[in-house]
Amino acid sequence: MSRYIATRAIRGANLITQEAEALLNKALKEKGPETPVAFPNTAYYLPTIFGMTGREITKLGELPPVLEHAKDLLHPIPSAQCWTPYLGETLDSGMATLLSAEIIEAVRFIYGEEPGSIAGFHGGGGSFTSPDMAEGGDGAGRLNGPIDDIQLRAWGIQLVDGRMPGFAAIVGAAKSNEVAVKLVRELQKRNILIFLSGNVNGRSVIHQLMEEGVEMGYDTYIVPFGLDTLSAIYALGFATRSALTFGGLKGGQAKDILLYNRQRVFAFVLALGEVDDLKYAAAAGAINYGFPVIADTRIPQILPTGVTQYEHVISMPFNEIEGKDDLERAERLVQQCIETRGVKVKITEVPIPVPYGSAFEGEVVRKGDMRVEFGGKYSRAFEYLRMVDMDQVEDGKIEVIGPGFDELPEGKAMDMGILVEVAGRKMQSDFEPVLERQIHYFCNGASGIQHIGQRDITWIRISKAAAEKGFNLRHFGDIMHARFHADFGAIVDKVQVKIITDPALHAEWLAKARAAYDFRNRRLADMTDEAVEDFFTCTLCQSFAPTHLCLVSPQRLGLCGAYNYLDCAASYSINPTGPNQPVRKGRMIDQVKGIYTGLNEITVQKSQGSVQEVAMYSIMTSPMTACLTADAEVLVDGRLRRIGDFVDEWQEKRNGEQLSTLSEAGQLAPSKLLGVHKNPAPERLVRIRTKSGLELTLTPNHEVAVDRWERNGHGPWARADEIREGDYVYALKHWAGRSFDITQAEVLPFAAGKALAGLPESETVLSPSTLFYYKTGRSRPVADNVRQVVAEAPETAAVLTPFLDNDYFLDTVTQVETVENAGQYTHVYNLSLRDINSYLANGVHVKNCGCFECIVMLIPEANGVMVVSREDTSMTPAGMTFSTLAGMAGGGLQTPGVMGIGKYYLTSPKFISADGGFKRVVWMSSILKQTMAAELAEVAAHEGDPDLISKIADETICTDVDGLLAHLEGTGHPALMMEPMF
Repeated sequence: MSRYIATRAIRGANLITQEAEALLNKALKEKGPETPVAFPNTAYYLPTIFGMTGREITKLGELPPVLEHAKDLLHPIPSAQCWTPYLGETLDSGMATLLSAEIIEAVRFIYGEEPGSIAGFHGGGGSFTSPDMAEGGDGAGRLNGPIDDIQLRAWGIQLVDGRMPGFAAIVGAAKSNEVAVKLVRELQKRNILIFLSGNVNGRSVIHQLMEEGVEMGYDTYIVPFGLDTLSAIYALGFATRSALTFGGLKGGQAKDILLYNRQRVFAFVLALGEVDDLKYAAAAGAINYGFPVIADTRIPQILPTGVTQYEHVISMPFNEIEGKDDLERAERLVQQCIETRGVKVKITEVPIPVPYGSAFEGEVVRKGDMRVEFGGKYSRAFEYLRMVDMDQVEDGKIEVIGPGFDELPEGKAMDMGILVEVAGRKMQSDFEPVLERQIHYFCNGASGIQHIGQRDITWIRISKAAAEKGFNLRHFGDIMHARFHADFGAIVDKVQVKIITDPALHAEWLAKARAAYDFRNRRLADMTDEAVEDFFTCTLCQSFAPTHLCLVSPQRLGLCGAYNYLDCAASYSINPTGPNQPVRKGRMIDQVKGIYTGLNEITVQKSQGSVQEVAMYSIMTSPMTACLTADAEVLVDGRLRRIGDFVDEWQEKRNGEQLSTLSEAGQLAPSKLLGVHKNPAPERLVRIRTKSGLELTLTPNHEVAVDRWERNGHGPWARADEIREGDYVYALKHWAGRSFDITQAEVLPFAAGKALAGLPESETVLSPSTLFYYKTGRSRPVADNVRQVVAEAPETAAVLTPFLDNDYFLDTVTQVETVENAGQYTHVYNLSLRDINSYLANGVHVKNCGCFECIVMLIPEANGVMVVSREDTSMTPAGMTFSTLAGMAGGGLQTPGVMGIGKYYLTSPKFISADGGFKRVVWMSSILKQTMAAELAEVAAHEGDPDLISKIADETICTDVDGLLAHLEGTGHPALMMEPMF
């Protein structure tokens, strides 16, 4: 520890503690010991004092013992003759500084001096802590002061779970206004929260940003605390409250709070300009939390690790930083801060010239609107992702090898390959197909781009509008680089992309890709259930069916069809506490039927005891199962109905009703009911209340439509137990005559902001800073800005008007609580819909139950089973449609002879192998025959009957038992000669 740093920090701590004592004594004399003390709109009393000492300060008279504790932490200033390391004394002095600073700021609140004010300042975005700011009084010049609890919860959880990589506490003033803006923009670009405080000779970085027109506020992630160094205590208070709120820690657990911040909150102090004694003392306080200090002036360094993860203090004299100009030097300074704290930055911006986001998924580029296509009928396209060694990847390198489409006539086709090479310390080759599958979703997020298929049957179209805006082949690489880092940063460290159009190289890599596809197929095909010790559980559907559990094995995928064994392994590696968990098979009870002790035990546990045994390979013996409280209201054929009453009635009458929901365009739309689900209520439920007065009680895992920036490209769905106060849920504007605050409808989703920022026409109407906030998710757009752009540039109406003309609004969540059931609810309910997989419950947009792709059902007369696709609406030989069958196979029910499956389970050797296997299939929806023709032909060949598929009936041949039997006899179907199924 530098004696120079220790001397100045200890001297600064002694001075600020003396100032705190003088101010406290003055307040006690003038205001009295019973005067209330608090930071407005915040919990945990005075948070740093509460966290470090456990003292619950509510009155002025309770502060003297805290001051005495701070004085006990002080040490004498080191003598010039002593060179003993002073780390402990310096850290103690830093903590004394924080306690004294919080005392001073609390007393200032009593005198109305906090939050501080600054002439000409006006905070944008969300309201600040100050009551004057919140009420819109005379507080236009007020700075922020301590962060309020709603914003703490919105940001704090993102800091500790990694979605927001960290926060920067900037103290002082930059070399110039331009440098100040550049520093802030570099931090914003990395999604790092920014706290501002302090000054140098009366000038603060806050002044510099104001002069350059930079908007500050919650929505822009730039929070100005105050003009003096003492206001930096609010940043440390924020860190303390994060540990108390999200770490489950209690006041007085000082060591645990400090360790929590060191390990979970990636923050650092950036000291700009001269560092005085008080700044040294405050920096020592920050180091207690594991937060390093980086200064742009020449000061002694503390390079050994210890309290911080890496270096404690770094000196980077600004003018000595390498760079062609001050702006490049500012970039390098920010990068040093990130490296010193070990911040893992996520890329959230997709740098392409067209709007990007989930709003554009499913967009169709028709032939008349097409500039160029790759794949399809007239050309060949492929996509291939492979893992390579770290030294073989240059992160961010994107190459276009071969010609672009500039010289190609409009509407024509050309060959293309997308080769994505990834490297990562936690990457495994098993994850390749899982990541490769994401290319489809990543491409479809771009406006004007249509992506269909995968592997070597990829078909991509680029619209004329996208091409006119500058979209070219390189931008596919930009999308891949940004999205793989953003979505899979836990396992992917580096990404490089090659876009291949050169004919010879395209043919070469297509052959390599096909060899890899074949290897993957054979690898999974070669994996047997007997060859592994563990299967995987999947509980993704427990939001809809609390008693349902999928058991996924190498030879049986999840019944939703979306997850196979390797997918679950990848999911577990990426998220070890997620829905896919390894489970030991245990002792074998019945090899033929696939019954194991370990699987039965986990089934009993996860199904809440409703299912005691599961047979992996039988439809007749213990088949695997499938999947709001009764008072939730739903719109059925335009009328409000309690879901509990409706489900009970529907099970009796089954009238084919339609439920109201929101379409992708945000319009109220009907969706046909397929089935209903009624399950035992769990012990705990989640209750959500909104600003408009809506209330909904539902199971913890039920998904609700929530507008969040980090869900970019993945739809709006979030589990109920992941919803936080301050979230925005999608709600119907007019629900049963209830009114709502019309101003809420003026705030639009993040997707609207991204669309707005992606239009060149917006640049002539809106300011660059506003577009930057929209593009990077620093704030949601307001409807007036969208209307202005449409008015000035009518050609943008096709993209922007859908965000204005819709039937929903973003309703602010004001309360989320866990509710102990205690017998209040006996059952919970859900619905399965065909056209749009969601519905409205109490006016809130929620996800429906869509657990299985197909239903398998015994046809006793035919000695076989039928397989009905979810997409098949016709009658079946069982006398029931899919919608009726869904009520029998879904909801966690275990019904011998009826089973939900994923369609590719049909190709597994384990498909109802205990009951005779694939030869038992006597009827199958024609859509399965068409879409799985090649796979089913391989199954038939493996069964030794190449004509087997033609012997299986479908709805075009018959829809009753008599017709089915006639067909089976006429074709000689083997099921008629097999052993009886029961």
